[in-house]
Formats: sequence, structure tokens, C-alpha cells
Amino acid sequence: MQLPHFGRPLNAPGAGNLALSPDGFIWEARGGSVNKIDPKTGQTVQKFLLQKVKSAYGNELSADGNYFAGGSWPEDWVIFLDIRKGELFEMQTRTPRIAPKRGGFDPDGNAWFGGAGGALVRIDAKTKQLTEYRPPTPGVSFYECLPDKNGEIWAGELYAGRIVRFNPKTERWTEYVLPEPISHDRRTWIDNSTAPVSIWYVDHDGIMVRVQPLE
Repeated sequence: MQLPHFGRPLNAPGAGNLALSPDGFIWEARGGSVNKIDPKTGQTVQKFLLQKVKSAYGNELSADGNYFAGGSWPEDWVIFLDIRKGELFEMQTRTPRIAPKRGGFDPDGNAWFGGAGGALVRIDAKTKQLTEYRPPTPGVSFYECLPDKNGEIWAGELYAGRIVRFNPKTERWTEYVLPEPISHDRRTWIDNSTAPVSIWYVDHDGIMVRVQPLE
């Protein structure tokens, strides 16, 4: 059974992954466009049409509300939207099956995504160029990655029992071996109020993990 105006079964999810802007609007890349949605009415108030991909798995918005980005897993595409200029970019990763998933924005407005194919993917906000970074441990997978206030990138290395810290300026990798031989970090939370920063996530297998670097 379907509702005529909705076009999906009654037991279907109401929405996918969403991003919230500072002005309270909801953003998503779905149905062949990046959509700005009024939470009070549920209506799309602004739409940016996509040409190459239909949706994004990760939907991320910069803290200042100027940029939107999405990782198009299981495809090898990322979306970057300059909201102020109305410019939309769809970019394919250089390496097949990198499959960018979820991520976030660093302090410079660059978007970062963890790739299921084992690399961190960056979209440069100024040049609109993609860069892929591979960790020193082979065979890992990323579900997401998240920048901290210093611009360093944190991500759980799935199937490797590690969480990684990456400094893009020096391209230095630091891997923290966890007490358990598992790590399935689906969503990281970074507490930027501490010095140094504190990284938290709830492991997929029921373990709460906290990492705080010594330097």
C-alpha cells in the first residue's frame, strides 16, 4: 500500500541521512537534487539539480552554513555545493570503489569523507579538487571521518582494531591500537572543549571508546 502523494510504502523510512543548517533548515541530497527543506512544513524551499548522481549517503553542512557536501556510497562520487554562489560540483574519485560515506568539514571549509575502500577523501573548498589519503595499515575500511578544531582528521579503521589521527598539513598518520581487536566506528563525536581534544564513539559491538592524545 502506498500513499498517493508520497509514492513509497507505508512502512518505508520517512527520510535518509540529513544535515541541519544554522538557520534551522534541513538539507539532503536525494531524488536527483540537493534539497533545502523547511522543517515546519516539510516542503522543499530550494533545490539544486544533480546531473551524475541521485543521492548521497552522507549529508554534511559546514558550521557557517555556506557549504553542503555528500558522499555517494556505494558509488564513487562526492557532491560539493557552494550555497552562497549556487555552484554545484559532482566529482568522481580517482580510485575505483573508494566509496565515500560520511564525514564533516574542517576549519578551512574543506569537506572530508571516510571511504569504504580504505582511504580518506578531501574536497578542497577553494580548488574543488579531490585528494585521497591512504593509511599505513593496509586492508582497512572507513565508515566515516571527522575533523577536529585543529584540522586533524579522526576515523575508526574498521576490521583493524585501531582509530586513526591524520594531520593533512604534514601528512602524518598516528594509529591508536584499541584494547579490543575490533573497531566498528560508525559515528564519531569530537569534544573540542578539552585540551587536547577528546574523541568518543560507541562501537558497533557495544563498547564505548574514548581517545585523548598525549600531545
